Amino acid sequence: MPETRLLGCGGDTSGSLLRRLGVRELIIEAEPWGNLAFCRASLGSGSFEVILKGGQMGTADVFEDVRQGRPHAAC
Repeated sequence: MPETRLLGCGGDTSGSLLRRLGVRELIIEAEPWGNLAFCRASLGSGSFEVILKGGQMGTADVFEDVRQGRPHAAC
């Protein structure tokens, strides 16, 4: 079964979402999509992947790139 990957958009929205999910720890693991941080979010009972996207960040294809697991193509 594939691991869960969550894409949070907007700074305030992402912060609120992570608090509501009960995330206890957020570790930045990489930045494969330019300014988007690829993180590991820890809950009391496990963890999941989360990508945090602020406003005006990423390319036009960033949502599909994240969904497919494709890294950011350098311009």
